[in-house]
Amino acid sequence: MAKQEIDLFDQEWLEDSKTGKFSRVAIGAEDSTWRCNNCGAGDADPHEHGCQSCGEEPDWY
Repeated sequence: MAKQEIDLFDQEWLEDSKTGKFSRVAIGAEDSTWRCNNCGAGDADPHEHGCQSCGEEPDWY
């Protein structure tokens, strides 16, 4: 059976990045991930790498 991916737009919102291009969402009781608000990809890095899926640039802190 294939593992079903989590729809990160349906998860509990926790915070937005400085520019709002990324959102941190809960993916479990103790876990969270950064989501790219442009394409919806998880494991985005708003601080250094941005989104590897769509090329969204990181926030500059």
